[in-house]
Order: sequence, then structure tokens, then C-alpha cells
Amino acid sequence: YNLTSDANVVRYNFDTTDFGEVVGAGNAGDFNGDGQDDIAVALRTGDMVDILVIYGGAGLTGTINVNINWMNNNPGKFFHAELDLTGHLANPSTDSVHIDIAGAEDINGDSFDDIILGLPENT
Repeated sequence: YNLTSDANVVRYNFDTTDFGEVVGAGNAGDFNGDGQDDIAVALRTGDMVDILVIYGGAGLTGTINVNINWMNNNPGKFFHAELDLTGHLANPSTDSVHIDIAGAEDINGDSFDDIILGLPENT
């Protein structure tokens, strides 16, 4: 799966073998407070969704292949969280999931932009 960041003209390739299917992506604003726009991606495997916020940076260009190896070799260049959908899907093996991701301003007052996740078609 390819995703291009308009702000920095960077192409991100997400290895769906490592992460599962991409079910959402969006601008994360300046999630880490460094003055650069960041990008958020939701990747689903079964009932679990990995949320990755990949930090932008000055001068980033070209292609970044995001996989487990990249994550192991680039600590501090991303934020990772897991979302457990257990009990929120009628049939986890076949239900389609789309996660809306939106960058938000600093909602909780910690001086960092926040992201909002939504599952519009699920309970």
C-alpha cells in the first residue's frame, strides 16, 4: 500500500505482510511538536488495529518502506498504539472496517497536536 505525504513529498510504502490491511490514513498535524506535519495510518489484522503516526521531518523525500525492520531501525521516528476491536464487530473475520483519522489541535493541553479516530460503520 502506498501513501504519499503532500506536505513533504514522501512516498510511504506499508508492508501489508507485516501489518495487515490499511484501513485508514490521514494527516496527524504536528503530533510530536517538532514543527513538521506527521501522518497517521491504521492497519488491521483481525480484531486488532495498529495505529502508526510517522513523524515528518525537514528535507524528507523519496520512498520510505515501512515494515517491522524499519520500525526496529528507526526508534523515535514514529508513535505506535493498538486498538482492540473485540466486541465491536458482529463478525470479525468478514466485517469490513474503515477508520477515519483526523488531525486535531491540542485537545488535552499537553502542547502536542492530537488525532481523532472514528469507526463510522461500527458500534
